[in-house]
Amino acid sequence: MQHAFYNFSVLEKRRIDIAVEVSYADDLDKVEDVVLSTIKNCDGAIDKDLTVFDYSEFDSSSINFNIRFWIEYPGEPSYFAMKNKAIKAIKKAFDEQDITIPFPIRTLDFGIKGGQKLSQMELNKK
Repeated sequence: MQHAFYNFSVLEKRRIDIAVEVSYADDLDKVEDVVLSTIKNCDGAIDKDLTVFDYSEFDSSSINFNIRFWIEYPGEPSYFAMKNKAIKAIKKAFDEQDITIPFPIRTLDFGIKGGQKLSQMELNKK
Protein backbone atom coordinates (compact mmCIF):
# COMPACT_ATOMS: atom_id res chain seq x y z
CA MET A 1 0.00 0.00 0.00
CA GLN A 2 1.38 3.40 -0.97
CA HIS A 3 0.74 6.70 0.75
CA ALA A 4 1.56 10.17 -0.48
CA PHE A 5 4.33 11.99 1.37
CA TYR A 6 4.04 15.76 1.62
CA ASN A 7 7.16 17.79 2.27
CA PHE A 8 5.79 21.09 3.55
CA SER A 9 9.25 22.62 3.96
CA VAL A 10 10.55 22.18 0.40
CA LEU A 11 9.27 25.63 -0.63
CA GLU A 12 10.41 27.18 2.66
CA LYS A 13 6.95 28.64 3.09
CA ARG A 14 3.52 27.35 3.99
CA ARG A 15 0.04 28.68 3.31
CA ILE A 16 -2.42 29.32 6.11
CA ASP A 17 -6.12 29.07 5.26
CA ILE A 18 -8.71 30.57 7.60
CA ALA A 19 -12.48 30.25 7.09
CA VAL A 20 -14.59 33.08 8.52
CA GLU A 21 -18.28 34.03 8.53
CA VAL A 22 -19.82 37.51 8.48
CA SER A 23 -23.34 38.82 8.82
CA TYR A 24 -25.57 39.41 5.80
CA ALA A 25 -25.93 42.99 7.09
CA ASP A 26 -22.22 43.80 6.73
CA ASP A 27 -20.71 45.66 3.76
CA LEU A 28 -18.76 42.94 1.93
CA ASP A 29 -16.28 45.37 0.35
CA LYS A 30 -15.50 46.77 3.80
CA VAL A 31 -15.08 43.24 5.21
CA GLU A 32 -12.62 42.36 2.46
CA ASP A 33 -10.64 45.60 2.94
CA VAL A 34 -10.46 45.15 6.72
CA VAL A 35 -9.31 41.52 6.51
CA LEU A 36 -6.69 42.14 3.81
CA SER A 37 -5.33 45.14 5.71
CA THR A 38 -5.23 43.13 8.94
CA ILE A 39 -3.25 40.28 7.36
CA LYS A 40 -0.88 42.67 5.56
CA ASN A 41 -0.10 44.32 8.91
CA CYS A 42 0.37 40.99 10.69
CA ASP A 43 4.03 40.32 11.53
CA GLY A 44 4.99 36.89 10.26
CA ALA A 45 2.98 36.94 7.04
CA ILE A 46 5.19 36.93 3.94
CA ASP A 47 4.60 37.44 0.21
CA LYS A 48 1.74 39.72 1.19
CA ASP A 49 0.88 40.47 -2.44
CA LEU A 50 -0.02 36.75 -2.76
CA THR A 51 -2.67 36.95 -0.01
CA VAL A 52 -5.99 35.63 -1.35
CA PHE A 53 -9.45 36.60 -0.12
CA ASP A 54 -12.53 34.96 -1.60
CA TYR A 55 -16.17 34.67 -0.63
CA SER A 56 -17.16 31.02 -0.67
CA GLU A 57 -20.87 30.65 0.10
CA PHE A 58 -24.18 31.97 1.32
CA ASP A 59 -24.81 30.04 4.53
CA SER A 60 -27.99 29.93 6.60
CA SER A 61 -26.84 32.69 8.98
CA SER A 62 -23.80 34.17 7.27
CA ILE A 63 -21.77 34.86 4.17
CA ASN A 64 -18.58 32.82 4.37
CA PHE A 65 -15.10 33.61 3.10
CA ASN A 66 -11.57 32.28 3.17
CA ILE A 67 -8.37 34.21 3.70
CA ARG A 68 -5.15 32.54 2.53
CA PHE A 69 -1.67 33.86 3.22
CA TRP A 70 1.91 32.63 3.46
CA ILE A 71 4.43 32.25 6.29
CA GLU A 72 8.04 31.09 6.36
CA TYR A 73 8.21 27.35 7.03
CA PRO A 74 9.82 26.06 9.05
CA GLY A 75 10.21 29.19 11.09
CA GLU A 76 8.84 31.38 13.80
CA PRO A 77 6.09 32.09 14.43
CA SER A 78 5.04 28.49 13.84
CA TYR A 79 2.08 27.53 11.63
CA PHE A 80 -0.34 27.20 14.55
CA ALA A 81 0.97 30.27 16.38
CA MET A 82 0.57 32.38 13.24
CA LYS A 83 -2.92 31.03 12.53
CA ASN A 84 -3.88 31.86 16.14
CA LYS A 85 -2.37 35.35 15.81
CA ALA A 86 -4.25 36.03 12.55
CA ILE A 87 -7.60 34.85 13.94
CA LYS A 88 -7.23 37.11 16.98
CA ALA A 89 -6.20 40.06 14.78
CA ILE A 90 -9.21 39.57 12.47
CA LYS A 91 -11.60 39.36 15.45
CA LYS A 92 -10.11 42.54 16.96
CA ALA A 93 -10.39 44.37 13.62
CA PHE A 94 -14.02 43.24 13.26
CA ASP A 95 -14.82 44.52 16.76
CA GLU A 96 -13.21 47.89 15.96
CA GLN A 97 -15.07 48.17 12.64
CA ASP A 98 -18.45 46.87 13.90
CA ILE A 99 -18.35 43.82 11.64
CA THR A 100 -20.40 40.92 12.97
CA ILE A 101 -19.50 37.25 13.16
CA PRO A 102 -23.05 35.91 13.48
CA PHE A 103 -24.42 33.20 15.70
CA PRO A 104 -26.53 30.56 13.93
CA ILE A 105 -30.09 31.81 13.49
CA ARG A 106 -33.19 29.66 13.20
CA THR A 107 -36.59 30.96 12.14
CA LEU A 108 -39.56 29.19 13.70
CA ASP A 109 -42.85 29.36 11.79
CA PHE A 110 -45.82 28.90 14.10
CA GLY A 111 -48.31 29.83 11.37
CA ILE A 112 -48.38 26.39 9.74
CA LYS A 113 -51.65 24.65 8.91
CA GLY A 114 -53.18 23.26 12.07
CA GLY A 115 -50.97 25.45 14.25
CA GLN A 116 -51.33 28.81 15.90
CA LYS A 117 -49.37 31.97 15.29
CA LEU A 118 -47.10 32.87 18.18
CA SER A 119 -48.87 36.22 18.65
CA GLN A 120 -52.21 34.40 18.92
CA MET A 121 -50.76 31.94 21.44
CA GLU A 122 -49.67 34.89 23.60
CA LEU A 123 -53.17 36.41 23.44
CA ASN A 124 -54.72 33.07 24.42
CA LYS A 125 -52.55 32.98 27.56
CA LYS A 126 -54.15 36.17 28.88
